[in-house]
Amino acid sequence: MIAVALGMILPGAFHLELNELLLISLSLTALTYFPGDLFIFRMIGDQSDPDKRNVITTAFDAVLAFLIIWIMGEILFSHDDGLITVSLICAVIISVCEWIFHKYLDYYVFDQKQHRNATH
Repeated sequence: MIAVALGMILPGAFHLELNELLLISLSLTALTYFPGDLFIFRMIGDQSDPDKRNVITTAFDAVLAFLIIWIMGEILFSHDDGLITVSLICAVIISVCEWIFHKYLDYYVFDQKQHRNATH
């Protein structure tokens, strides 16, 4: 999902190669999934208020996505014209996708595990 979101923006803005796109995508996935989706989303807030957890986790993912894309962009791209703007656009697109992904996790993954644990 992140690779697709980044693939819509970064290649046109910076003419990066596939290996650079995959490097940013894999780094972003690894650095946001574990703390955001597995820790913050599951542990923060009231379990009965999934929307609040989703807002907090999506905001965390957006900030982290922006910072990672911006920092890796500074390292990988020889010119940084518009890097902050492109990083922000990518972070917004990823955040929308993450919002949907968190809804999926909450209703189909974590809810099913909680239901199975409650019946045992």
